[in-house]
Amino acid sequence: MSSSATAPGLPLSGRGGPSGYGQWCLPSGTPDKGEVLGAGAARELLGETGVTVCSP
Repeated sequence: MSSSATAPGLPLSGRGGPSGYGQWCLPSGTPDKGEVLGAGAARELLGETGVTVCSP
């Protein structure tokens, strides 16, 4: 499952793995070794929902 949806201001992604298949969840993941937390969160958000995070 590779779908995503957005409630007002809330990015959600559909679970595709064996745990929770078909359920909606917040994007999640693990930072790569040496990766800054914010960069890892932005990468996971993009990968799971297609939403790009912009720096001010």
